[in-house]
Formats: sequence, C-alpha cells, structure tokens
Amino acid sequence: MAARYRFSLDIEDIRDRIEKVRTKNIWWQEMSLSAKIRTLIIERVEQLEEEDRSNSTPTNHKTPPLSPSNPSPVPPSQGG
Repeated sequence: MAARYRFSLDIEDIRDRIEKVRTKNIWWQEMSLSAKIRTLIIERVEQLEEEDRSNSTPTNHKTPPLSPSNPSPVPPSQGG
C-alpha cells in the first residue's frame, strides 16, 4: 500500500477563491474543500508536465520576436 502524505496548509487568504472558482459546475459545489484543492493541484501539475513535454520536443521551434536585427519571422537557423 502506498504511503499517504498529509500536511497542514494555510488557505485562509484563498479559501473563497477556491470555493468560487467553478461555481457554475454543480459537481464542484458538492466536493469537499480538500477534494477541490487536490483537483486544482493535479490539474496544474498536469498542465506544467504538458508544457515541459512541449518544450522538450525537438520539433517545437519557437519563432523569435521580430526586431531590427531579425526582421524575418523565420528563425535565423532556418535561413529566412
């Protein structure tokens, strides 16, 4: 059985924001506060993992911003 890690977390300044973030979803209103916090953490971790995967793929070439030294939207390495 996997170990469970529990800790105290002061959410006094964000509790209302957590409760109200998805007021249009009935399932959100029915969830416990701890389930809401866990859901938000999981969603954010998955988002960050996806960003890391996107940034680590060699086919993901970001176009540098246009500037006087780079007037072409094509990255200099691809010969504009």
